[in-house]
Amino acid sequence: MTSYDSYKYSETETLLRGTRWAEEEEIMRVTRKIRLSDPKCEIHSGLPVISDGDTVYLDDSDAHSLIIGSTGSKKTRLFAMPMLNIMRRAGESVVVTDPKGELYDLTAQAFENSGYRVYVVNLREPRRSNGWNPLALARKYWKAGNLERATVIINDFAATMTPDQPRAKDPFWDQTSRALLQGLAMLLVEGEDIFPDETVNLATLRYLSNNLSQLVSDYRHDAFRELLKLYPEDSLVVSNLRVALGGSERTFDNIRVSYDASLQHMYIMKSLIAMLSRQDVDFSRLGMEKTVLYLIMPDEKTTLHAIVSMLIKQCYEHLIDMAQHCKGNTLPQRVNFLLDEFSNLPPIPDMPAMISAARSRNIKFFLIIQGLYQLSSKYGSDNAHTIKGNCVNWAFLTSRELPLLQEISDLCGQDALTGEKLITPTQLQRLNKEKGEVLILLGRQYPFIAHLADISEYHMEKLPRRPFPEIKEKVPPVRYILQELEEKERDIFDIEGIEEIELDSSDGGGEEDTDFPDVESELDARMEQLYFEEEEKAEQRRKKRKKDD
Repeated sequence: MTSYDSYKYSETETLLRGTRWAEEEEIMRVTRKIRLSDPKCEIHSGLPVISDGDTVYLDDSDAHSLIIGSTGSKKTRLFAMPMLNIMRRAGESVVVTDPKGELYDLTAQAFENSGYRVYVVNLREPRRSNGWNPLALARKYWKAGNLERATVIINDFAATMTPDQPRAKDPFWDQTSRALLQGLAMLLVEGEDIFPDETVNLATLRYLSNNLSQLVSDYRHDAFRELLKLYPEDSLVVSNLRVALGGSERTFDNIRVSYDASLQHMYIMKSLIAMLSRQDVDFSRLGMEKTVLYLIMPDEKTTLHAIVSMLIKQCYEHLIDMAQHCKGNTLPQRVNFLLDEFSNLPPIPDMPAMISAARSRNIKFFLIIQGLYQLSSKYGSDNAHTIKGNCVNWAFLTSRELPLLQEISDLCGQDALTGEKLITPTQLQRLNKEKGEVLILLGRQYPFIAHLADISEYHMEKLPRRPFPEIKEKVPPVRYILQELEEKERDIFDIEGIEEIELDSSDGGGEEDTDFPDVESELDARMEQLYFEEEEKAEQRRKKRKKDD
């Protein structure tokens, strides 16, 4: 292993010294040694702090870790890929964000060969993905009588999909848009006798959303009021929809604009709606058996990142609920959340509380970020401090973010007599990328400089890429004829003859709606037509008001 003498910038001989560099032997004594080439070696997983590609010293405690490095600093090659390999060898479950899809390409087949259940939610190519229905778990909890948990899931769903806009002059529109989404989602979740399980999905929600004008019209007459009578007076359905739909036409137009701005980028993608309207992913498996869940997301644009944040929160909440019913209130199977580009995701609701509570439930977080400024801009200064403060281990590669450099320099300490820093912000920018140099702050140990092996130095069998699953099956039809209203001869929606949405198995183009000419559905055609008609009408009304003013 490499000597650290060259990094001891400010040696003194006095015992009054305030800090020093850790010796390699000290780090070895407090970490777990594994040898990947030894088939008899018991493999544990954690943050690698010393590695030559075969012999690895890592922190296998329950501590969370923060990995910091700007773009191109080898965060993936020095940490994400090696850790995935080690977690697989250790037999632990993993939820991993995969911005480029390369982690899936390189490791998914190895996981499957090792007896893992492999899930992938692929937002780059939604038709080549497992299905995940963000409303299914809420309906499951509702039917089981856990109304509070179902409500929390829908509240998180709405908060993530319709976040407050930081530059908005009036938060009323964001709040009413969120109330509208909560109301429509709970309309499906609570309506056990009205909406069968197979219709509680994003396809139905999209249909309701794209027929908002008819909803408003029916609300002001009698049909929609009859629907609301089927729900308790104190239901979230009633309270939220009354807020969102009970105002003037002009107020509704503005709510509609805000609502569409938050969700329309998702609703126009048929392949995405098909993926989000079926349920293949079972979060329970993660806490019970060897399971890996890849979250592939576009890194060049962030419009769909809210779905990733929503999935992570829902997965975590379900695992916490599972742990409460397990011996010792802890999961029998360790679950690792390896979250690359964490600070590029929309804020995950209650993330500071999540990371605080996870350790005792056998859940570990590895947060990979580009800098602390991103983290603060997403979560606010106080929450960012809580998140990074709960990460006992820090690994720093490089940055040009001066406050970050100064903070790490301060954490490394200074000589008690001379006041000289152990390492300066300037020196922190000189860590050798090609040698895999990383500054490690490991728990309560003195800081030290690690040399980590690149993923190419690890022995990994080259395997063909695991084929992606395909969304072939039909999305359940949106059929929710209300028996009570039929008896009164009042139809809320004219849906006679609506067919199922179906994606064939042929390879398609990109993500835009027009890239899937094989998707033929009267439902989709009507929704798109209604949407554009309503947009045109709204624009005409805005022009008229402007002219009148």
